[in-house]
Amino acid sequence: MEEFEVEALVIEKLDIGEGDRIITLFEKNRGKIKVLIKGIRKSKNREVYATDPLVLGIYKLRKKSEMYYNTSLQLKNPFLKIKNNFFKLEISIYILRLIDKIIFENIEAKKIYKLSLNALIYIEETDDKNKILIMLSYYFYKIIVYEGLKPEIKGKSYFNLREGIFEDEKKQYSISLDDREYEYIQKLNKVDIAGINELKFDNKEILKIINILESYLNQNLFLELNILKYLGEEKWI
Repeated sequence: MEEFEVEALVIEKLDIGEGDRIITLFEKNRGKIKVLIKGIRKSKNREVYATDPLVLGIYKLRKKSEMYYNTSLQLKNPFLKIKNNFFKLEISIYILRLIDKIIFENIEAKKIYKLSLNALIYIEETDDKNKILIMLSYYFYKIIVYEGLKPEIKGKSYFNLREGIFEDEKKQYSISLDDREYEYIQKLNKVDIAGINELKFDNKEILKIINILESYLNQNLFLELNILKYLGEEKWI
């Protein structure tokens, strides 16, 4: 019977029976882990909050056959500043959904774990919506790179969503880019966040960039991500 301790992010929960809960953890060495926690919903202990989504915790786990069970848990970061702000919360839930779709069970994901945790910490500590959206565009681009889908540059007028090529010829899966959009994405490619800030994109313009990157990931990984669905009405932008 394997026993071990992990720091992990809760990305999903499912209540079963009268008091049990299955949580999905995201952990750097094992990717997604589904854990059964017996009787947790009947507990009055503060640590019950370590089974809620968008929480970082320390979990002692025991593996029996193909199932993981929790033997103890400790709340490390509840991300309260995110949960008390609608905009931050929606962006963070979107990140959790993205993680859930691209990470596999029991597969190492150290780079994406570190990237995701840093993104959530940044969201918690930052109140400027523009800076949060810029960070999200950077996060999305890095996910694309880590998934082995880094775009190829052969031009600048169109981005081919099927082939992942910036080119000057329009094809079936191409979307047009203006010079500023192209420049923004190239600065993402160079991790030039200071340069992006100098471009002074407004929130809707940054969302368009995120939509382009999102469409590329959707096309190649057969996902159905939609950032606008999480942000709701435009007044939040």
